Amino acid sequence: SDLDEDLAYLITKTVCENKDKLVAASAALEEFQPEKGWEILTDILHPGALRYYKEMGYIK
Repeated sequence: SDLDEDLAYLITKTVCENKDKLVAASAALEEFQPEKGWEILTDILHPGALRYYKEMGYIK
């Protein structure tokens, strides 16, 4: 990926830690669960996102 690892980390962190604001913008995101958001993307998870999920303990 051409996306910088630190930027991918920051995007992932921002999305996961601001679910309430995301839901306020779009009720369709109510089902989003930050601790499980990575599960459908395991084959294509960006290294920066992977780092965030590991730091949070969502991925061992």
